[in-house]
Amino acid sequence: PGVSAKPYPCGAVTHPGMDALARIMSDNDLTADDIKRIIVSAGDKMWGVISYPFAETPFQAKYSFPFLLAAIALRGGAGRAEFREDFIRSDACVVFQKKVETKVDDALGGDSDDIIATRLDIETQDGRTITVDGRADSPGGPITPFNDDAVDLKFDAATSGLLPADKAEAVRSMLRTFETQADAGVLL
Repeated sequence: PGVSAKPYPCGAVTHPGMDALARIMSDNDLTADDIKRIIVSAGDKMWGVISYPFAETPFQAKYSFPFLLAAIALRGGAGRAEFREDFIRSDACVVFQKKVETKVDDALGGDSDDIIATRLDIETQDGRTITVDGRADSPGGPITPFNDDAVDLKFDAATSGLLPADKAEAVRSMLRTFETQADAGVLL
């Protein structure tokens, strides 16, 4: 219902799992090097959409859970810079993608049109296994939409290096008043 801004430019069904990894890494002071293996479990519907077991191109990266988790682990996010071929093909990204396995678990939302849940089993180099469920209340979704500050950060990340600051601010202003504009052409 309504419009929401996605935190990452990839399939929204992956966002809860991506946020879960970021949360676990932060809560446990983990780095990408501390992670030995991640098993991502999800219902069958997930793997029909997020279908690339390994990403080699920007298009594949948007639909590859191993890549998306590599971006979170290595860079702390998955924005425009992470979907560039130089990062996708970097040694660190290639190595991390190989640490991620995907698994079908029909108990995780295989029958629902609304919810596709994920579970991460994260094995660390020191022998721990941390299990975390991706949550439906992931930031940016309909349950927990972005506030204005979060939308501004997303906008800044998306326009940085593409638009001069004055042009970016003009676009931001137009977007904030979009609903009151008589003609949508002002955005062009």
